[in-house]
Amino acid sequence: MSEQIFTQLDEPSENANLNKLPDGFDADIAYLLGQCCSATYTQYAQYPTPLGTRGTFNGVTANEWSYTIKAELTTVEALGLGATVGKSGYYRKVPIGFAMHCVSAKFPKGINVIAIRGTSTYDEWKQDASVYPTQFLVGTNAGPGYEGGVIGYDTPAGSAHGGFLNVYTQGTNGALPERSIIKKGWVHNMYGYSRVDGSISKQVHTMLENDVLDSSIPLYVTGHSLGAGLAVICATDIALNFPSKYDLHMYNLAGPRVAAGLIVDGHTVFGPASTMVDYFDRHIPKSYRIVNEPDIIPISIPPSTKVGPGEIQFAHVAPSRQVSFCKQAGSIGGNHSCDNTYVPYLKYLAEHQNASAEVKVKAKPKSKPKTRRTRKKKTS
Repeated sequence: MSEQIFTQLDEPSENANLNKLPDGFDADIAYLLGQCCSATYTQYAQYPTPLGTRGTFNGVTANEWSYTIKAELTTVEALGLGATVGKSGYYRKVPIGFAMHCVSAKFPKGINVIAIRGTSTYDEWKQDASVYPTQFLVGTNAGPGYEGGVIGYDTPAGSAHGGFLNVYTQGTNGALPERSIIKKGWVHNMYGYSRVDGSISKQVHTMLENDVLDSSIPLYVTGHSLGAGLAVICATDIALNFPSKYDLHMYNLAGPRVAAGLIVDGHTVFGPASTMVDYFDRHIPKSYRIVNEPDIIPISIPPSTKVGPGEIQFAHVAPSRQVSFCKQAGSIGGNHSCDNTYVPYLKYLAEHQNASAEVKVKAKPKSKPKTRRTRKKKTS
């Protein structure tokens, strides 16, 4: 791919050592997932015409991937600043991704993919900017709270970017999750948080609960930009509320910092950010972040911001499993582009990773086994 200009960072070039890639990273699958991310934008652009239920994606050693869409995912968004929660006409439903089954010659049983779209609308830009940390309170395993009704600070998955969490949990007409007591305790009650109709949260839960996706094959959650942040939220939800049901993986492209925390006067209010990072790394270790270094979105949310006596923290999940490359496309949008920067890189990566693998497996011709030579006896 001579037309692509990739500066050597962690990505392979024709003569690079591919050991720089994180353990377990699969370039063939990464290229597929990049194309899935691209298809989420196509899904939005051609709405209300749905994506074809069946189709194909390109592959490298996988040759060609055949896919079957199992479910389309939608989100609910406000039409303007004056939107009133709970009233019809103030919100609309738009596509934001899909769940599919993908099969190739290399993966004959196939893999499951949940792909989520990046920012495309006014309301999504607004949610991107709503950075205040929010506890990860999703589903029945959200965590304990105090008897007085105040939410506890020890939710298992910590806290996340509030805007991303809101996109994931907001339902029809802007309805938000409601808290209910699942189990009463002497000191703490166990609380659950409803999955509102129309929310991504409810759609994912319903799909997995009803075995729409085959749990005997791996599940890959992916997304680009905002979709990368939502992929982190979605994977965390699955790990928290469907533990051990799926062989869970997460690959995201151009992902912003999602794990969050709020510290006031040295006391933890939400988080800290390391809580979600640690939870994610323990429960979803097969996760990777793919980052173009000139892209500002992965670094646009600073790791720490002082606000009076408080400090708002943000952190990347999977910090040690980042695949970095450098393509300077000449503009902020170009550097961030899924179609023109990230997907071409993933194709390049898959081609070179597999070319290198082929070289490694080509063994030298075996030499013929040595045979014992017997010296002829001298005859007198």
